[in-house]
Amino acid sequence: MRMTDLPIFARPEDACACVNLEPTAKRGRITRTNTVHGGKHGKGDGALVFFPDGKGGLAHNWQTGAQAFFFADYNGERPSREELRKLRAELRKQRAKYERETAERQKAVSVLAGRILAETETPADEHEYLRRKCLQIESYWRGLRCISIAKAQELINQAAIKQEDDSNQVLRGSGRLFVVPLSDAAGAVWSVQFIDEAGKKTFLKGGRKKGLLWCPDGLSLDAGADGVIGIAEGVATAMSVTKLYGVPCVAAIDAGNLSPAAETMRERFPNHALAFYADRDPSGVGEEKAREAALMLQGRGAQCSVLLPPFAPEIESAFIERTGKAPTDFNDYWMIWSELDD
Repeated sequence: MRMTDLPIFARPEDACACVNLEPTAKRGRITRTNTVHGGKHGKGDGALVFFPDGKGGLAHNWQTGAQAFFFADYNGERPSREELRKLRAELRKQRAKYERETAERQKAVSVLAGRILAETETPADEHEYLRRKCLQIESYWRGLRCISIAKAQELINQAAIKQEDDSNQVLRGSGRLFVVPLSDAAGAVWSVQFIDEAGKKTFLKGGRKKGLLWCPDGLSLDAGADGVIGIAEGVATAMSVTKLYGVPCVAAIDAGNLSPAAETMRERFPNHALAFYADRDPSGVGEEKAREAALMLQGRGAQCSVLLPPFAPEIESAFIERTGKAPTDFNDYWMIWSELDD
């Protein structure tokens, strides 16, 4: 669709409704907002791009590609052809600037991630988060280490990365931080995930996430064309899959990143079959996203499967009685079998 054919509204709220964005009261040159698509929310997957002259802007749903203009000073009437031409040129200019600044910020975060990994102080073994997950660091997870919150915050402050909202990242949490490196198809680290002793998860602000994954650096992934690599959501789940089945497993970090991470795995290991070890959460999102990713890659000739944790009714009941919650993922399944082995 040409920009001259885009719908035009008098208010930003109406433009947001047209393209399935959450309206926001914030006003900035580019204001991030959330998408609402198919009853689900996508965090930060849309934006309002305001024109410098204050006469309006563009609502853009990056998840679906839908766009709509809003022109407050035109009362919703279509501007002239010449005005639209100028606005389109301004949009291109602003978008190019935004993409350039985003790329520079992400590169700066990747440098910061490398410094944090170089400054990790202690092995992740005995970290409280892993202890509660019934996991210990094996030799093939040797790259997982910890850092104190104070040291990580010091490195973030030293980096002084200019963020989109002009505010520095302030880490909060308890105890040591478990540091999870996130890499691309070439194995380059672009960011890290922090997990504190209580299980709170935080990413480096301003960094890349889409398509990145945790890939255990000491675990063999060279099984050849007949080999299978697992993809799970979280790191603890991926580690549990390996403990349960001996399958090398990477982590996509969350359900929304399963498809982009699967594309990364396909590029990185084109000869391997991929098995998605999906979460069986009450919302069904974990299984849904895993099946979407598997179907996408199957359409490109990849061999894929989707597996769910096989909770028998009696085991599920015992888990609920002991923990107060229903089991949902392969880490819960691993914890159940760990207790049975004991």
